[in-house]
Amino acid sequence: MTDELIREVQKAVEHIKEQKAVVDELKERVENIEKALVKGINTASLPVVEGATAQERLENFALMESENPEVRKAQDLWDAYVVYAMLRRRKGLEPTGWLERRFRDLVVKIAGSDLPGYIPTGFSARIFQLVRLQPSVAKVFETIDLPSEIYKPAIQLSGITVYGVDPEGQVTLSTPTAPNVEFRAKKIAAAVTVADEVTEDSIVPIVPVIQAEFAYAFADAVDKVILKGDTASQDSLLKLWDGLLKLSANPNQGAQWDAATVRASLAALDVVNPNEIVLIVNQADYADMLGWSEVLTVDKYGAAATIITGELAKVFGVPVVVSPHADNPVLVLHRCFKLGVRRGVKVETDRDVLRLRDVLVASMRVDFKKVSGTNVAKKVK
Repeated sequence: MTDELIREVQKAVEHIKEQKAVVDELKERVENIEKALVKGINTASLPVVEGATAQERLENFALMESENPEVRKAQDLWDAYVVYAMLRRRKGLEPTGWLERRFRDLVVKIAGSDLPGYIPTGFSARIFQLVRLQPSVAKVFETIDLPSEIYKPAIQLSGITVYGVDPEGQVTLSTPTAPNVEFRAKKIAAAVTVADEVTEDSIVPIVPVIQAEFAYAFADAVDKVILKGDTASQDSLLKLWDGLLKLSANPNQGAQWDAATVRASLAALDVVNPNEIVLIVNQADYADMLGWSEVLTVDKYGAAATIITGELAKVFGVPVVVSPHADNPVLVLHRCFKLGVRRGVKVETDRDVLRLRDVLVASMRVDFKKVSGTNVAKKVK
């Protein structure tokens, strides 16, 4: 068996692992909804949720990330109810049946009282677990919550100097500064159609599939604009912010795609610490890299990183992540960039009367910014 064939088999195995993780997650969600409908939820095991109002407590519960099986079951029930109730209301009908009753029981437990007529509009935190299962460049960067549409965080202080101090000596005072970084939440959205035949029973397997489709679409869209964003673009998605390729220094003149060029490009970054840098490449460039003797492939240092971060290899200790949107291979000092999230996935519905179907629209609000440094991203070729 040739080395090339071995590599292809290894890539196929990793792809199967990724797909299996998504499939297993979807199966668990369907089972959770079915259990919640048949047996209910053990509300005694649900945690106390803080919030000034009943609605705020409910929304905080939906956004809670927890490994508690009852919380996960309750959130999956929540997501099923969001879709079912909104579609019923769009048709001028009230939600009825077991799904309605189980959801009202959950509302009473979390909020402390029933909220007649309350229908949530956002998916729970469970959809973000699906997003994280997708191969994604966004996972490379630290995410911060945006408490308002426009937010200037005091992050990435620079100018702190450490000195030696003699016994009984005085510590020299540093004068750190914070960059003037402003996040502005941008809206991205996607839509799918739902047939009129959707009922309380059929919503159980449909909701996880809808979530999976939205999760993949949003992960791919965020990756695309993180890499190829350009505020001068005419593309409605790409113009949201300037991405890594636009913010990157151009490659050296006549640069070749080889390990020597990667090593030379590393010297152009502010910090050459392999733990703080990532190399993002497309599939074709990654395939070329597999022939480099300097590349350490995932089979030699363990597959766990691949499942968690999308990392497939290392070159000179720098992790390699593959994205179809990397028109140029680019080295990035990832701690100098932040992904800001103002709001998770919100769901709305509309009616396509001519086709006798409903339209389910999901949206989220995000922004991506360079928060510090000058030479923090460089195209390799």
